[in-house]
Amino acid sequence: MPPGRSGTLWSSKMSMLQVYPGPTVPFDVNDEAKSFKMYCKYLPPIFSTPTGPFMNDLAALQSALFKFRDDRNWKQFHTLKNLIASVSIEAAELLELTQWKTDDEMLAAKSDPVYRQALQEECADVLMYLLLVADEAGFDLLDAAAAKLKKNEQKYPVGLAYGSAKKYTKLAEE
Repeated sequence: MPPGRSGTLWSSKMSMLQVYPGPTVPFDVNDEAKSFKMYCKYLPPIFSTPTGPFMNDLAALQSALFKFRDDRNWKQFHTLKNLIASVSIEAAELLELTQWKTDDEMLAAKSDPVYRQALQEECADVLMYLLLVADEAGFDLLDAAAAKLKKNEQKYPVGLAYGSAKKYTKLAEE
């Protein structure tokens, strides 16, 4: 049970209640799963289907990542420059999974369990370093991604960009 939670029922499933504001839902101490489902129906769809230990909870993942880092006294090495370099290095390791493969080979590799495990691990490394970069730089990565998506919606209007791989500066030239 986390500090400060004495006297309340607590489980890893319920961590979302602490992170995402929503309606107050009565918590049935005899049926934790029922209470969790009641709360989930008020969450945005991306958060309503738990799929792993963090249940799509980025804040819980960040907390675990920061604890992992701090337990090893690695923050001293996590300067913004070093973290950005690490993102690039891990992204290169992700890219290495495609080296010398055709599109057809990549399509087939998606069903290979060994390849999928390597792909998952490299994607996870990139994600974790991006979270550390955002923390060190002092911004919320989800907010930044949402703002960037909104900006891209302006740059790539559906009417001009639909089915086109052109950069936004070249879209009007069609």
